[in-house]
Amino acid sequence: MSATIELTLRDVAGIAAPATDERLTRRERLGYLRRFGSHSMSSALMASGMRYFDVPGAGFVGFMAAWGQTIALADPVAAPASRSTVLDAFLERHPQATFVQVSAPVAELLRERHGLYATQLGVETVLDVESWNPRGRKKQALRTALNQAEAQGITVSEGLAEEERAQLSHEWLATRPG
Repeated sequence: MSATIELTLRDVAGIAAPATDERLTRRERLGYLRRFGSHSMSSALMASGMRYFDVPGAGFVGFMAAWGQTIALADPVAAPASRSTVLDAFLERHPQATFVQVSAPVAELLRERHGLYATQLGVETVLDVESWNPRGRKKQALRTALNQAEAQGITVSEGLAEEERAQLSHEWLATRPG
């Protein structure tokens, strides 16, 4: 178990230079997300309304433009060795960006390479699902709940595709008055 520190960062020194306009496909972004999207907010990057700064061959940053600001959400979705490349390119295009909920290693990169400041807002517990196991006395209640859920036919699977989510939302909204 390791901890990820959630931080808010604000650029204090502008850098202005255009970046590439090459774009990743949705499928390519999902591939990066599956391989490198380990931050708890990574799945939120595929939400409706998100914009993307793509660095083909390296990864992407998910962000929103709101209130005249560029707000990047979570760590860049990239291999750890490519994070600085993605962040450098993103900040060339968006030098006044604010970063929300990034890990301590990304905050450190932003401080070292771009002079950004960080404020810790909380701590997030991260479990490595590849190596974690439910054995041991302390995890008995969890095992019991998992076994009961399985006996009741409850399963957990990856979420709906965007089209299915939009259709479900449309159907639900049709049941609402007004």
